[in-house]
Amino acid sequence: MSNPRGRDNRDVTRPIRMRVRARSGVRTLLLAAMLLTDVASSPRAQTPPMDEADSPGIAGNPGAVDVQPGTGALGRLLGLDPSTGFRLGGVLVSNGNYLVSGGNNPGRASFNNLLVIDLGVDLDKAAGIPGAKVGAALLRFDGQPTNQQAGVATGYNGLPGAPPLHRTELYELWWRQSFLDDKLVVRFGKTVPTNDFGNVVRPVPVQDVSLQIPAVSSLIYTPIFVNPTILGEIGTAWLLGPDGLPGAFGVGAWNQTGRLTLATSQRTITQDGTYGAYSFASQRLWSSTRDGNAQGVSGFAQFGANDSRTMIATEYVGLGVTAFGLIPGRPRDSVGAGVAWSWLNRNRGLRSDEALLQIYDQVHVIGDIYLEPALTVVPNPGEKTAGKPAVAFTVQSTILF
Repeated sequence: MSNPRGRDNRDVTRPIRMRVRARSGVRTLLLAAMLLTDVASSPRAQTPPMDEADSPGIAGNPGAVDVQPGTGALGRLLGLDPSTGFRLGGVLVSNGNYLVSGGNNPGRASFNNLLVIDLGVDLDKAAGIPGAKVGAALLRFDGQPTNQQAGVATGYNGLPGAPPLHRTELYELWWRQSFLDDKLVVRFGKTVPTNDFGNVVRPVPVQDVSLQIPAVSSLIYTPIFVNPTILGEIGTAWLLGPDGLPGAFGVGAWNQTGRLTLATSQRTITQDGTYGAYSFASQRLWSSTRDGNAQGVSGFAQFGANDSRTMIATEYVGLGVTAFGLIPGRPRDSVGAGVAWSWLNRNRGLRSDEALLQIYDQVHVIGDIYLEPALTVVPNPGEKTAGKPAVAFTVQSTILF
């Protein structure tokens, strides 16, 4: 989330970063401006970039948490030399789900497919504009009402969103400009909020390669990815103890303007704007190296609350733990578990709360291909028509390119 720098692999200052985002009144185009300030020490201690292909494990939905998803392999295949500043990559995520019991349609299967193609240009290399980058991404989604079949209001599968479930859209279009040796960064345009705000999945960048991971968790449920319109965020990062275990903390607030409405069978509820706050933290709990490969265990926590009368949830607490590279000879595998507990908006005719328990095993197949089976148990699905408990099994494949 932030960019700790230090004199060696274990000594690090505590940078503080602040991001500010503004939104246009045109709801079809999300306009965001992000401001990043970094109080750092020596510029020679910049964190080196990490190649996704050499990293153990990935996020459950890379398109939702990575500013530039994929590895850039597509561009290299087409002859785009990275030295020119051009990067063309993306991600293909597909999953199949089977509702074992409970929910609204037990015994039902569903399938979802998400493709994101991303083009990024380093304008410093391509056009001699110092500190400037631009990016655009195209999204194609084809899916089924997986979460509705299970009666899960918050979503045990983060891939399908609101209808339409078959769509092509301009996912992102942004300009990033850095100043003062990258200590001040502004990014504006059509952006995905979870790339920059409340992103508990993104790990703390570090210099020690034995501590590097690309994602704190590979959970696939929706609450770990979703963020509302955000006003600002501030946080810090650190290296803990004699082993220099990285950790991060952030807190933010958001605001949404305009008249919000919720039509129910009995009445239409209106609200003139709404607001909320959230916080998150992640910490490496244990780290080791075997045969040159990194091993470790990381944990995270999330909290959010709002005053909305129309949104699905009014409060949220999430916890999770992930183990990386524990199986000999499988350095890029990871296993993890998480709990997401939401207090639901009773104006929507839902139950009072909903808890999701999920475990997964993300297996590196070959190259940049991953396969992830996940089991989700929802003791109390949010929809009142859903049977208890809802139990679902998911198999998800992820291809980075």
